[in-house]
Amino acid sequence: MRNVSLRFWNEVEGQDLTEYSLLLAFVVLASVGIFYVNAGSLAVIWRTSDYIVNQAASQSHAS
Repeated sequence: MRNVSLRFWNEVEGQDLTEYSLLLAFVVLASVGIFYVNAGSLAVIWRTSDYIVNQAASQSHAS
């Protein structure tokens, strides 16, 4: 893996690194935006799944 990383680093020119960095920044910002917009829905999903897991755990301890 180290050889692959070194070969990639040595073969990629500065312009390519800049383009990859900008692309990565765009993906990160888009992901943050998606999570920010959908925070309410994600919270509901999290609470629902937490409730279901807790109910399953309490039923397995009761048996």
